[in-house]
Amino acid sequence: MPGTILVGSQWGDEGKGKVTDFLADKMDVVVRYQGGNNAGHTVVVGERTFKLHLAPSGILYPHVTPVIGDGVVVDPGFLLAELAALEARGIATGKLLISANAHLIMPWHKEMDKLTERWLGRNRIGTTGRGIGPAYADKVGRLGIRVQDLLDPGILAKKTEAVLRERNPLLAKVYNRLPLDGEAIVEEYATYAEALRPRIADTSLFIWNALREGRQVLFEGAQATLLDVDHGTYPFVTSSSPVAGGALAGAAHRAVRHQAGRALAPGAGPGGHRLPDRRRADRGLADDPDRAAPRRAGLRAARGLARGHQRRHPARGPAAGGQGLRRGDREAGRGGGDRHRRRPRP
Repeated sequence: MPGTILVGSQWGDEGKGKVTDFLADKMDVVVRYQGGNNAGHTVVVGERTFKLHLAPSGILYPHVTPVIGDGVVVDPGFLLAELAALEARGIATGKLLISANAHLIMPWHKEMDKLTERWLGRNRIGTTGRGIGPAYADKVGRLGIRVQDLLDPGILAKKTEAVLRERNPLLAKVYNRLPLDGEAIVEEYATYAEALRPRIADTSLFIWNALREGRQVLFEGAQATLLDVDHGTYPFVTSSSPVAGGALAGAAHRAVRHQAGRALAPGAGPGGHRLPDRRRADRGLADDPDRAAPRRAGLRAARGLARGHQRRHPARGPAAGGQGLRRGDREAGRGGGDRHRRRPRP
């Protein structure tokens, strides 16, 4: 069952909230796939008006499972306050799921957002000052802290310390601001962890299963097409991708069956394993010319691709349409290689 993606065609405020309300009542799952609490929808249900900033609009319907997907940046304090306000108005929020892979908006993101806008003066973008842009910048810069990091205080403290080691000198020496207290931040976010723990889930898998089971899934875009970071009126855009394609990455929902690729990993981090140097050259495992670290590949990685997380995870994501196994003969020590041999035509 294909999902339905709702996208605004201009700069927002096209009335998506009304359309979302019309569609959500017929859906089983409503997914927010990008943005943060810098956008949202005004939804009127009967005589009551709800202004939602971070929670998906499907949260207003008891039969709908609302989901905050991978591509959203989450301010946990703001989210908990929004949920508490909904609960106070009689809206049950217990079914909300939050992606473990979604990134967190941290105090330094909000600080940098406001300072940057102030320093730009007349050239400022006009952000909300809520840290959305800096959070996405850290995500792309691989300095981000994710929702799942809340579940391990040690990892949260380690990542916070690593970021502040770079951010605090910037705040002090460039912007003449006091440094942020890393311990106080970790302590504050630890309280959010306990409140959010029951809601944190592998939402990509949840959405994938929902589509396979034939359930109705609505992907709810915030902002609109002309605010897309790639396709909008740059630089006066948001920091994410509100277009339909953004749903593919921001929710990883497409239920494809195969993976194209090879179990090989450059640089540091997970994936593959290092073969001894004497066995690399005769198996065609050239190192990446742009990296000091050698590539890692081998049968252990292939086994992981065949039966483990490396296979299941890409098969739930977008883009892969087939599967190809390369260099299996070399991994087994039987020669072979990349050359494509065609059978001669009769």
